[in-house]
Amino acid sequence: MRLPPNTALVKSIFFLAVLHLAILGNAQSVTANSCSKTDVQNAVTNAGRGGTVSVPAGSCTWTSTLSLTYGITLTGAGVGKTVITSAGGIRLISAVPDDTAIANSENIEITGFTFDGANSSQTLINLQGASGITGTKPYRYYIIGDNKFQNSNPASSTLIGACIQADADNDGQLRGVIYHNTFDRCNIILRMFSNNDTREWSNPAFNKLSYGTDDSLYFEDNTIMYSSSYSGDNPGWIETGQGGRLVARYNTWNLANTTKPQEIWDVHGFQNWNGSPNSGQTSTMMVEYYGNTLSNMGTYRWINHRGSWGMFFNNILTGSGSIDLYGVSTGASCPSDISPTPTNYNPLVNNTYFFNNTENGTNVRAAPFSSSIISALHCTVAENVNWWNSNSSCTASSCSAGIGQGTAAPTGTCTAGVGYWVASTPTPTASPSVNQGASFYKCTSTNTWQRYYKPYTYPHPLRSSSSPPAGPPPPSNITVIVR
Repeated sequence: MRLPPNTALVKSIFFLAVLHLAILGNAQSVTANSCSKTDVQNAVTNAGRGGTVSVPAGSCTWTSTLSLTYGITLTGAGVGKTVITSAGGIRLISAVPDDTAIANSENIEITGFTFDGANSSQTLINLQGASGITGTKPYRYYIIGDNKFQNSNPASSTLIGACIQADADNDGQLRGVIYHNTFDRCNIILRMFSNNDTREWSNPAFNKLSYGTDDSLYFEDNTIMYSSSYSGDNPGWIETGQGGRLVARYNTWNLANTTKPQEIWDVHGFQNWNGSPNSGQTSTMMVEYYGNTLSNMGTYRWINHRGSWGMFFNNILTGSGSIDLYGVSTGASCPSDISPTPTNYNPLVNNTYFFNNTENGTNVRAAPFSSSIISALHCTVAENVNWWNSNSSCTASSCSAGIGQGTAAPTGTCTAGVGYWVASTPTPTASPSVNQGASFYKCTSTNTWQRYYKPYTYPHPLRSSSSPPAGPPPPSNITVIVR
C-alpha cells in the first residue's frame, strides 16, 4: 500500500540520513592530544572519513609525513599558534584522495597552521588528484586557507620543489582553492602538474577548455613576501605544466629582500616531446592570471607563457628589470612532433589574451622572447593569430587587431579572434569590485561579437564550505512505497 504523504516524507528523510552516514562512515570531531605528527595522524584516523580534527596550539617538529587519503578538515589553532616544522627536509603533509573521496566529492581542508620548512624542505604540502589517463572526474575539493608557509629553501639548487606542489608525472588532475595564505621566505610557491601523457588530453573528463569556470585550481588572496634577506634561486615562482590548470587572482607579491633574479609565472608548453609518454613534457592546459599586484620586482622574466590557453590581464607590477611576456613554444612542441598528431587540442600558445598588464604604470605587451628561438622552430605562433595584445586602435565600432576596452559592449565590425574588455573602469586595475563585474567580448567570426568570458565567482565558493558535502542530492520527485 502507499503510505500517507507525510509518512512517505519521513521515510525519505530516514533513507537520506542513512545514505549520508554511509558516505561519511564514522565521521567525528576529534581534538588531537598535541601537535605531534603521531597524535595528529591518530586523530585523523579516529575522526574518519568526513571528520574534523582540531590541532591544539604548540610548536612541533615532524620527522615523517602526515598522510591524508579521504575527506577531512584539519584545523590548527591559528597562524603562529600551531607551528609545524619540517625535520630533515621532509614533506609535512601528503594528500592523496582515494577513489571514494574522488567519487563522493569529499573536501580536504587545511587551515590555521604555520608550516615551517626550516630552510631545507623543498615541499611542505604535496597534493594529488585524479588520474588524467583513467580517471572519470577531477578531484575538485582542496581547500587550503588562512595558513602561513615559511622558510622553504632547498639546500641544493638542483632540488626543485614548491611550498605546495602536485608532483610531475603523477595523478595531478585536481581543483579547489588555495586562499588567504602568507608565504614568507619561500622558494617556489606553487607547482601544478599531472600525468604528463597525451592520453590526458584525449580524456573528455579533463580536456575541456573554457575560461571562467570552476574547472581549475584557484590561487587567490595570498601574500608572497620575504621578511629578511633571501638567496633562494626561484623566489615567488609559480609553475604549471603537464595538464595543469590554474587561476591566480588578487594575490600580492613583494620581493623586497630577495637577491636572485626571478621568473614569476611559468606556463610550460609541450617541450622536447617525441611522442612517447613521459619522454619530454606535455603542456599546461590553461591558465588565468588577473588582479595580481607585484612590487619591488627585479625580474628577468615576468610571464613565461609557452603553451595552450592563457588569459592575462589587470596585473600591476612595480620595480625594475625587464619584463617578457613569452609568446612562443620551444623544443619539440609542434603538432607534427606529437604522435598521434593532435586533433582535439592545439599544443602551441593559442586563444591567449594579454591586456592591462602594467610595469611602473606603462602597459606591457606580449612579444616573442627571442627571434633566434622563432627561427629555430619549424612552427611558430603569431600575434593576432595565436595571441592578442592591448590595442588602442581597437574600438567598439571597429576592431581589426588586438584588444580594445571601454564601458559598453562592442557592436561594430571586427576581425575573428580580436577581443574587447568591458568594465566600469576599463583601464588597468587590480580591484575585484571592477574585474568581477566586467566581461570580455570576443569576435568569434567576421563582424560577430560574443560575450566570451567573465571571471569566475569571487571569493571562490569553497571558501564558505565548513564541512564536506553529504553527497549528491536525491531526485526531487522521490517517492517511497512500502508493500
